[in-house]
Amino acid sequence: MKNILLTIAGHVFITGGFFWATSLFYNEEKDTNKLETNRFFEDLETPVIADNLQDDVDRQQRRKLGNMVMVMSMGILLMAFIPNPIWGRIIFLVCALIIFCIGYLLTRSAKNKTSST
Repeated sequence: MKNILLTIAGHVFITGGFFWATSLFYNEEKDTNKLETNRFFEDLETPVIADNLQDDVDRQQRRKLGNMVMVMSMGILLMAFIPNPIWGRIIFLVCALIIFCIGYLLTRSAKNKTSST
């Protein structure tokens, strides 16, 4: 535990201190990328409006990801056959079931919902 705390403290003070110290050397008048930096922050503040085409792409991604997650859960389910105590096998089964449910919900959410009006 002592090593973990020392590592975290080292990262906070050494890494954080380094990035803080670099701000001492920044001079806005000599910044050659000031125009691009301003344009970047303007782009960040611009709202994104999704169109129907993007919705189709999102639907495809959800379907593919859901299928991959369900296949992955089958691999985890096979790990229940690894020689373990019964509680270890049950943990593999529960993890596989949870992951399969997430994949199923992703795949189900990708179905095209047509509104009937």
